[in-house]
Amino acid sequence: MVADAEKYREDDERSKETVEARNGLEMCAYSLRTSMGDKEVLRKLSGEDKEKIVALVEETLNWIDRNPTANKEEYLLKLNQLQSPIVNKL
Repeated sequence: MVADAEKYREDDERSKETVEARNGLEMCAYSLRTSMGDKEVLRKLSGEDKEKIVALVEETLNWIDRNPTANKEEYLLKLNQLQSPIVNKL
């Protein structure tokens, strides 16, 4: 019984970490989307950079919708891709 409880605890922890990674990716994407409406942010970006960021945000949100069973590592990889050098200009 204790072994079962330990197994379920580990599964719950993995699930929690996956949900947190997904939420972090979604929050970052939505934050970037909102930033694209901020005049102060837009002054720092070229039109081309803005288009790249908007496209990347939309691609990321679509990827999340298409991959509901992704794991923590996949979400973290997508987050890393979203936080590209262009985004650092913000």
